[in-house]
Amino acid sequence: MRRTSLVTGGVQGIGRAIVEALHARGDRVFVFDRLDQHDPLVQGLVSLCHYITVDVASRDSIKAGFTALASHTSSLDILVNNRSEEHTSELQS
Repeated sequence: MRRTSLVTGGVQGIGRAIVEALHARGDRVFVFDRLDQHDPLVQGLVSLCHYITVDVASRDSIKAGFTALASHTSSLDILVNNRSEEHTSELQS
């Protein structure tokens, strides 16, 4: 069965390996990442997936990303949340 997958942070590193593995098993793969679609790293990926520029640190960008995703598919079988936004601050006593 062909599944529809979404990988956040899928352009490089572990995310890229996940995208390649999902594609190799026949999944329809979508990637959310903040790099511009014209970035060479993204260009090397587009033959494997549908790429959508999304900055997960921005609520508006996330909403726009899911709107774009919905224009391509009505269901999602797998979500790999490989990218997150880290917020740090000093602890105060």
